[in-house]
Amino acid sequence: MRDANGTPTELDSSGRLRAKPDGQVGIGVDGFAGATPVVVWMFSDPVNVGRATTGTDGAVTSQFSLARDTPAGTHAVVLVGTDPRGRKVTVAVGLVIEEKAADAV
Repeated sequence: MRDANGTPTELDSSGRLRAKPDGQVGIGVDGFAGATPVVVWMFSDPVNVGRATTGTDGAVTSQFSLARDTPAGTHAVVLVGTDPRGRKVTVAVGLVIEEKAADAV
């Protein structure tokens, strides 16, 4: 995974992304078909976070805002698109939303 600027995203020791409440998640993944849509979901409760379009090289980079009511805890970011052979492809990575600081509540 990379952030929206193409910089490799650091994962925690369990291989998950980490984000602050009301924050943003940057994604960057390649291997999709060129110039095709990629839909981004967040689970545990399914939430359509957004949609992006791959470049002609099959790479997609984008930044998505987390909803204010997204609960702290463990979630998954799931990207659904098409590979160069026309097959559906799903990429998933764990995401931990950190607890809000006591003074921010």
